[in-house]
Parts: sequence; structure tokens; C-alpha cells
Amino acid sequence: MSSGPKLPSGLKLLRMLRTSSRYGVGAGALLIGIALYLMLRGFGAGTGEGTGDTEQRASADSANESDTAAPANTKALTQPAASVAADKDAESGAGSLTDLTADESRAISSGILTVLIDERKFLIQIADTPAPLFRSTILSRIPELVRRCSGDTNGIRVIVRRRETARPSAEADLRRELEKLQITSDAILMPEEILP
Repeated sequence: MSSGPKLPSGLKLLRMLRTSSRYGVGAGALLIGIALYLMLRGFGAGTGEGTGDTEQRASADSANESDTAAPANTKALTQPAASVAADKDAESGAGSLTDLTADESRAISSGILTVLIDERKFLIQIADTPAPLFRSTILSRIPELVRRCSGDTNGIRVIVRRRETARPSAEADLRRELEKLQITSDAILMPEEILP
């Protein structure tokens, strides 16, 4: 007779377990979905302007490793600028534009600056082998870097490369900035090749 009252409470326990396990499965599926979304979408550069490119996922900590190690991806790697404070000073006109960051020094070490236009963003190439490695910069900084370049035997001081997403307005803005320093089109090389 005592087994009668235990049966309904056992059913209640069983129902409770089924309900909570359904919620657990649902929550687990939701977490897996969020994780997959973040991995496939990319984490972005931390500015809220993530483009979904997997190349922007590398953190500043792995930047030093990727400078020496060969990246597995055939696309050029892009990294955010090393010093956000220096960029803000340069944008506002404060601070000295004559001081170069380590990345900027590497970018002009060959005597030619290579600039990549991606949408409306500008990136400077800081390493060439085995695959190009780029860092973001601001438009107003590029003429200062080009001014410091000696150029090659043909007088080329800047190479401008474009991605498929490059905006013509960004290219026009760059040319306008270079013309302010009287850097003519003879000193600018713009290959026909469009990068993916």
C-alpha cells in the first residue's frame, strides 16, 4: 500500500527530469550555435566593424608569431595598428608625425611603401615573405611614410594594391593626399591585379 503514493511522485520526478533535459539540450544547442557563428563570422578587429574575414581574427599577441611563422592562409594577413593612441594623435593633429612605429619602420625599410586599400581602409605592408603581412593605418599617415621612402631605380616610391572590395573614393582620397606632397603619378605604381 505504501507503493501507491510513491508512484505519482516518481512520475513527477520523471517529468521534471524530461523537462529539464529538454531545456539542457536546447541551451547546449544554443551555445554551440553561438560558438559556430562567432567562429565562421570572425571576431573582427574589435572596432565593431567586423567584415567576416578570417584574417582579422588574429590577436595582437599572435602578431609577433605571425611575423616569423609562415601563415597557412594564402590571403594577406591584416592586423590592427599597434598604437591606437598614436593614430588618434595623428588624426587630431597632435603629437609628432616624425616618430615612426616599429611597423612603419619595417614598412618603409625597402625604400618603397606598399599600401593595400580594403573597402575604405588603408593597410601598409610590413613583411613580404612568405605571404604579405599588413597593418592598418590612417590615411593622413601614408604621405609622411611615402615622403621618407627613397624609391627604387625607376623612382617608384609607393605601390598601391587593391582588394575586390576597395572603394574608388578611397583610392581618390589617397591620390589627393599624395598630390599634396607633390608625389606625382610617376612615383606611384598601381598593379592591375586585384587581391581577393
